Amino acid sequence: MLFTSVFGPYAQDDEFGSRSINPMELYHNQVTRAQGAFSLRMFHRSWGIMMMQANISAPCAVLDLPTREAFVRELRAHDYDIVGISSIIVNVGKVREMCRLIRDVSPESVIVAGGHVAAIPGIETMIDADHIVRGEGIRWMQEYLDENSEAPIRHPEIVSGMQTRILGVRLPDRKGATAATIIPSVGCPMGCNFCTTSSFFWRKRKIVNFYESGDEIDYAVGHHTDFHQFMLYTPVPGTPLFKEMSEQGRMLDNVDLADIHGQNKFNFQHAVISRDDSKRFRAWAFRRDYEQNGPSLYRMCQTTLQGWRRYKDYPDLRVRERFAREAGKLRTAYNAALWAMEKQFRDVNRSVSEEIRELRREVEREFGTASRVASRLGGPLLLWTSRREERRLAAAHSYEPPTFLERSNWTEAQA
Repeated sequence: MLFTSVFGPYAQDDEFGSRSINPMELYHNQVTRAQGAFSLRMFHRSWGIMMMQANISAPCAVLDLPTREAFVRELRAHDYDIVGISSIIVNVGKVREMCRLIRDVSPESVIVAGGHVAAIPGIETMIDADHIVRGEGIRWMQEYLDENSEAPIRHPEIVSGMQTRILGVRLPDRKGATAATIIPSVGCPMGCNFCTTSSFFWRKRKIVNFYESGDEIDYAVGHHTDFHQFMLYTPVPGTPLFKEMSEQGRMLDNVDLADIHGQNKFNFQHAVISRDDSKRFRAWAFRRDYEQNGPSLYRMCQTTLQGWRRYKDYPDLRVRERFAREAGKLRTAYNAALWAMEKQFRDVNRSVSEEIRELRREVEREFGTASRVASRLGGPLLLWTSRREERRLAAAHSYEPPTFLERSNWTEAQA
């Protein structure tokens, strides 16, 4: 069997629902998108299908983040009994196209579709799939394959992010350099009324008040967090909010599902905010946070230094070692980045630039000669790479993730 995510490329406008405003980069898309060359950019794997592969005994391949051509090649290379497609709602157009390709290239395959896309009312008429899986997929697939659905869940090794890029520099993907991911459960204790995950798993629902006076953005920015996520309050199909807005007749017609990702415009009639203003306010929130608080990388450096000072003499050796590892970055690469950010930010907010300079000097007082050498040698280089990156971004350059193909319980005959 084959488990697959939807095909790319992702950061472009196309007929299948990709949008340049909605790239396949969690941080750059939803957190640091206004920070230019200082935006933290990385890709994440499709953890759901990785979990499913680890918990079935049948021969299984995972094709993650494929191109359309790679997906077709894999279908032609093997006679798959089952092809499972995982997707979020905005990518329903890609799921439709993948179902069509399967029927054409591998007509004997059973098609199973799951993920948030399954929450769309009437999804059965929108895509040519044999089964729609709503909710948790591991148990469903085990039962479908007549395997033990009461077996303990096996957790695969998952690296949290990959191909990290910042200041125009691609960071090395070396083992141990990136945090691992542990998924303890499905659902979320918050139970927000706009959340597809909460609606799948019947969590207690919480009503979220999005906007009243206009002061909310400044209030949020005033928390000075390292990272801040801004998204539009969006009635997504299958959620309590969608049901409520539909019953009130406030859902807007002719809004493509590919455009309800929370980074464009409202898909409903808000009581106070117009569609165009919703986009303008969201963009302003990101910009306001960046201009007032500086790059998130600078804020991370602040937090790291605070952590080092608080715990460098902690009684537990493991705690000391953890903060020593983190502080090692301050001595070298982070201090060079502070030098570059200080210079680059002068034209954005001079007072924040001066705060960055003061933090750099604190780091140098704390760690001595090594940090000073790093900033003087590495800083100018990172300033150059960051300005080069700004030119790339101004020319609409985008990044795409690599494709992964992983097989389990696979024999030589099958290969």
